Amino acid sequence: MNYLNFQEQIQEVELDLTARILTSNEMTNLTAFDLGNLMKTNENVAAFGTPADAVADELIIKAEQRLGHPLPDSYKWFLRNYAGGEVGTEEIYSIYGIDFDGIQGGDIVFQHINELKNKSTTPEKLVISRTDLGEVFFFDYNTYKTMNARSS
Repeated sequence: MNYLNFQEQIQEVELDLTARILTSNEMTNLTAFDLGNLMKTNENVAAFGTPADAVADELIIKAEQRLGHPLPDSYKWFLRNYAGGEVGTEEIYSIYGIDFDGIQGGDIVFQHINELKNKSTTPEKLVISRTDLGEVFFFDYNTYKTMNARSS
């Protein structure tokens, strides 16, 4: 196997793992146990924080207030257990502080504010990861509202 084929295989694993982690809305399709196992079997690809790195509830609340939407429960669980992390070289955004306008990098609120200014998202689409290949993973609040309306 040559170097390029090996890199392609790693990239396929990264994309599959990213998709599996990020597409679960309520942790029903992928349980916390499944996620832990998935990360353990792919430690060479996935790097996440620990509960010691957890995002404080007060930051989560302030982020929700600034965004104008509640964060999905599965994402809040992720923030409380892993704080954030990377799959391959692709970052899953986290919450890094209260000064959302001044923080840069992978802070989900800063990214959302910046993307709204640049018209690369809408208020209803909260991007949680943007890959080097142009893939975008996001929470769609229109879908989230529809799902909640059906379950009521």
